[in-house]
Amino acid sequence: MRVFMAEDNLCAQNLLKLVSHGNAIIAEILRLKDHKPSVYLLDTKELQQKYQDIIMDFSYFKISDAQEKKISMNMKLQDLDDDLKEQYLELINRFYLLFENIYQYIVDLNSFVDQLNDGAFIQQNIETVMRDVEGKQLLVRAVELVPTV
Repeated sequence: MRVFMAEDNLCAQNLLKLVSHGNAIIAEILRLKDHKPSVYLLDTKELQQKYQDIIMDFSYFKISDAQEKKISMNMKLQDLDDDLKEQYLELINRFYLLFENIYQYIVDLNSFVDQLNDGAFIQQNIETVMRDVEGKQLLVRAVELVPTV
């Protein structure tokens, strides 16, 4: 019987990469969790009043065009927006990439399971993966990471 984690076992290597990706996402979450810019929390009345036209919740997506026009027509809002971008753009990009990676992880996991069910991996299916101790551990870990991320 072949060793599941053999380098030539494409199924095992894909599963290992998937779990590694999930663990990297968790590491990035742990790195970023303490770096939320306080200005974006809007935890004081002063911050709320100052940034109410710049920092919004998801309702922004319904009025994005009008909001962008409002900012572009007002120099004070433009300056405030530019200051926020200058100060926090790198951190915001890291958060964006984190969310994008979470989405991609779930897409990749679904694709892997579909491939496993469709027979894309020769001599591998859910049952054979679950019969192998390492395969079972990796598959369970891959699924376990979903609610964690």
